[in-house]
Amino acid sequence: MRAQTDEDLMTAFELLCRNKEPEKITAIEVAKRAGVTRSTFYNHFADMYDLIETYEDRMLDGIFDILREYDNFGKNDAQVTRKFFSTLCRYVKNSNYLIRRFRTLTTVRFIEKALGRFHGYVERLLSSQKSTPAERQVSSYIHAYALGGLVGILHKWTSEDCADSPEAVAFVLTRIYMTGISMF
Repeated sequence: MRAQTDEDLMTAFELLCRNKEPEKITAIEVAKRAGVTRSTFYNHFADMYDLIETYEDRMLDGIFDILREYDNFGKNDAQVTRKFFSTLCRYVKNSNYLIRRFRTLTTVRFIEKALGRFHGYVERLLSSQKSTPAERQVSSYIHAYALGGLVGILHKWTSEDCADSPEAVAFVLTRIYMTGISMF
């Protein structure tokens, strides 16, 4: 029952993000939308910051699940890379919360959390490869550069109300990831 109520509260929060900035949503609004009492909300979350933190972790877990599903580092496979970016773009497009985060980039904390988790993921991958520390450092910089570009493209795309299809954005991301930007 607790897990279902958590799910209902987070779904209500996600739906409210469609029309309102996450920081302006109240516990009362979430509880009402979820069909529970305010005290039920507080039995599940300490406050709205706790709900947002939990929700962000869930969103990032989803992104990293996608990353692990299409793990393509070092394989140079355009088809797998494009599937990854397409799946990622659909994931973002289906989340009012992520659209708001990438559109405004006003919550630096969320982006910092995402970057920190990604850098840790890349570090674990690179440390498992047979390469010198210098090669790992260069690779880490390259992935940091690619991640910055990804955030920039998601920002542009969500700022334009995701007008282009996820597949169109994935096509551009794949070309940039596979060949760099010099070809443009």
